[in-house]
Amino acid sequence: MQIRIFSRMSRNFSVVSLVVLLFVLSNAAWTSSYESELLPPMDNGELDAAGRPFDYFAFPTTVVGVKDGKYGAEITHEGAIFTGSAELGFFVGADMIPVNQRVKTLEDGYLPIVHAQFSFDGLNYDINYFSDTADGAQGGILLYFARATITNPDAEVRKGYFWAAQRFQGPHHRVQAHMQRDLIAFQPVWNYAMTEDLALRAGRIIYAYTTAPTARFIQPGVPYTNLGEKIKLQKHYQQDWVNIVQYELDMQPGRSTTIDFIMPFKPASQKYADRLRKVNVSERLDSVRNFWRSELASGTTIEVPEKKVNDTYRANLAYMMLARAKEGEDYVQKVNKFQYDWFWIRDASFMLLALDQFGYHTDAERGALYFLKHQNEAGNFESQRGQLDGFGQTLWVFGEHYELTQDNTFLRAVYPGVRRAMQWLAAVREKHKHELKDEDAPGYGLMPISNPGDNELVDGHVIGHDLWGLTGVKNAIRMARALGEEEDARQFEAEYEDYHKYLMKNLDLTAVRTGGYISPAVEPGG
Repeated sequence: MQIRIFSRMSRNFSVVSLVVLLFVLSNAAWTSSYESELLPPMDNGELDAAGRPFDYFAFPTTVVGVKDGKYGAEITHEGAIFTGSAELGFFVGADMIPVNQRVKTLEDGYLPIVHAQFSFDGLNYDINYFSDTADGAQGGILLYFARATITNPDAEVRKGYFWAAQRFQGPHHRVQAHMQRDLIAFQPVWNYAMTEDLALRAGRIIYAYTTAPTARFIQPGVPYTNLGEKIKLQKHYQQDWVNIVQYELDMQPGRSTTIDFIMPFKPASQKYADRLRKVNVSERLDSVRNFWRSELASGTTIEVPEKKVNDTYRANLAYMMLARAKEGEDYVQKVNKFQYDWFWIRDASFMLLALDQFGYHTDAERGALYFLKHQNEAGNFESQRGQLDGFGQTLWVFGEHYELTQDNTFLRAVYPGVRRAMQWLAAVREKHKHELKDEDAPGYGLMPISNPGDNELVDGHVIGHDLWGLTGVKNAIRMARALGEEEDARQFEAEYEDYHKYLMKNLDLTAVRTGGYISPAVEPGG
């Protein structure tokens, strides 16, 4: 399906304009397109000059990865690749000045191929970051690429320098929490070595370089001359740059040169060295471009006159797909690949419904089926203890997916879970009614007391849980009817009427207590 909006945004369009504006501004960091003009030189104090790509954040980071991949790597605010167990950074100039390009852009404005572009000493630099597997197949060795293209725009020869180096991690704005589960910690006793095309730590590959460097250094200012020699460093810290390659460039007028770097997600055994050497970076980059262009063209296309809105829409689809992980036979819609590299029903429900609404029904179905793994013994859907909104959100996702696809096979697969969830709701509400003697007591007839451990900051009957609960029951009714389960549908309707009655009564009590507004819970606090 394709939607095109050609009309100008008039005064009558002001509400939509505001929504679009807020949506775009919230995502502006990664949807700006690079036209032809390079960004200002690094660190010159000129932030986001007019007419150039803009970023709200002082220290913006982003991620590169593959669709349904287990891991992603952080592109740090300076422009390094950080995997959680190693960092690959870049430098320019004869004095090895660290690259610090704060504003980065996405290729074509929306592809998950990140560019850091800047000028230094009369040369133009474009560091291009992306991710793929070694052979392009799902489940292969996960690799991160940095392609540095250096161009001389002048009419005279210019000398330039480009460097790459590794360290364990930098001091600020690195997010490692998701990686702690199965990656190693820093060890000051590691030894380091370099071969013709590999940088090694404790005998394992940290990064590969496909172009022979002018010189190698084990540390800044300390040349490395004996290829393959293992060196154990003194006073070695996790922020120290080691295994440095230098490229001294005599750039001819109007010419460009390209230098490629490949970094495995985890430090790799040297038995993979030949496989890395066979990787054609240009082919992998073309493959990644073609994959994402095809993927993002396969759903609903939305076009409005403002390019940034179109780019934002497509970029958000791509990054939701990057956040998902295939774990065994399951497709787990996570929040991101960093500190929220985990499954939350509330986040996944919104993301999956967005994919569903824009035509990615297979992706949405795979993600929705994983919700069944989070139905507890009592029958409730709960991904984190105390977050009872998962009941309603799960039934919402199931019901909306069916409405969009009319897929009876899917509905029959999830319906036993729907029935068990409704039995859980009826049981906990009924139990709560009998436990309370005063029918005017707050929380009477609602879900149990809980503490979601989130913004509500309250132990109580969280009103949002019950608002979602009602939504879930509505969808349960629709699903029962669609399958011809009329007895269930009648029971669910009766539950809805009773639930709605008690929720309204509690909201009335809350409004009297608060003077007219709905607080996080029916009890005081929060």
